[in-house]
Amino acid sequence: MKTSSFIMAAMVFALISCGEGDSSAKEDGKKSMDRLSAFVDSVETEVSSDAKYNWAEIEREYKRLEQDADKALAEASGEERSNLDKLRSRYEGIQADAKKRADQFSANMDKHMNNAESWFKNKRELLSGKAKDAGDKAEESFRESMDWMEKNYDKMEDEAKKRYDAIKERLNESDS
Repeated sequence: MKTSSFIMAAMVFALISCGEGDSSAKEDGKKSMDRLSAFVDSVETEVSSDAKYNWAEIEREYKRLEQDADKALAEASGEERSNLDKLRSRYEGIQADAKKRADQFSANMDKHMNNAESWFKNKRELLSGKAKDAGDKAEESFRESMDWMEKNYDKMEDEAKKRYDAIKERLNESDS
């Protein structure tokens, strides 16, 4: 009688343990998905507000969290796997949008930098009075470019900052 009670208790314990294991695996899967989702949310927020970010570091952390979620959801239902796939697609979309915005920013920066640099090249001719209207337009374009670069200075790459600083220095020298 004691043996059968013990066997019965062991079977009940085993069933409870298995149930807890499934619950724990589901919990691990949910926690992993929550961490990955929160990370993707924070990446989306961060890259939409700033042009400078370290994609290598972001990608490394994303891959780590994605692998954790993938392992935790290895035996998950189709719906849970589908949610992971949707999150992957969302992250890839965020990356593509961020690259597009960074490329647009870079093109704008190059345009404004070239406007400012060419103004210095043409300054002597413009100041000689040969082309008063052209000089006024060039001056306006130069000021617009300098204002844009000043406003976006923190978002510029280091090389662009050096070019901008050199232009500011040349401007200060020519004003003296």
